[in-house]
Amino acid sequence: MHALRIIAIVLSAYLAGVVVFLGAIHLWLALDPRRSPRYRPWTSLGKEIFWASLVEITIPVGFFFWPWWWRSPSRKQSHDASPEEPTLLLHGWGQNWADWWGLAIRLRSRGRGSLYVMNYWFLGRIQKNAARLGRTIARIRQETGADRVHVVAHSLGGIVTRTFIERQGGDTQIRTLVTIGSPLAGTHRAGGHWGASSRQMLPGSDFLQKLGPLQPPDGVRYHAIWSHSDGMVVPADSGSLHGAGEELELDDVGHLTPLLQARTADAVARWLNASEAARK
Repeated sequence: MHALRIIAIVLSAYLAGVVVFLGAIHLWLALDPRRSPRYRPWTSLGKEIFWASLVEITIPVGFFFWPWWWRSPSRKQSHDASPEEPTLLLHGWGQNWADWWGLAIRLRSRGRGSLYVMNYWFLGRIQKNAARLGRTIARIRQETGADRVHVVAHSLGGIVTRTFIERQGGDTQIRTLVTIGSPLAGTHRAGGHWGASSRQMLPGSDFLQKLGPLQPPDGVRYHAIWSHSDGMVVPADSGSLHGAGEELELDDVGHLTPLLQARTADAVARWLNASEAARK
């Protein structure tokens, strides 16, 4: 009982810290003149506290466990003559693959299987994490026999994947990139004291200038889900593709909430299915 009490106290303190952090982020956004005019503070904060708490409480487990059966093809498509291509779910800054449990369950229920994940050192340089992403994709392709994979990436993961596609030869290995809350043009919430990747995410950084404007290569489809109320992506439209691909633009959610919502799973499943249909 003593051990359980300690665990309960630690979890309560951790969740209280999450609530305080999210409150501070949204207060910062409310006071920031660079915020979107479509920012909805109370609605987005309430949803973010609820959904982010569900995500954050599973983070410690995410270093050790991912249901292996989610890597198998979905029951709906397991006998398809043209089987689905695998999907790699890539987390963002300060997180791990536990972020994806909610979306994985929803995608499986929508007929999407072969779901893979990877953890990476989010404080490191984006180029190094992009190279690691490439090695993981090579392993998945070898294991499954797939020609290409899809990547669904949150936050920093979107920039990591874009770097692999546009600068490290990933355009021949990835069919679809879906970014969720990714500061593709940088974010003012980043800073030098949060690691090399954070410095690289500052708007106008040398890294982002060298990466250049969004340029989906031939054979790769880009999609994005972003919100005007995302407290971690400032300006909010840094998450937009600005015409480089179909996207889902939201008003009423924060940075983590979209990972667990049905409308996100609907959009992701639709885009991946369309990409695979176009290859035939």
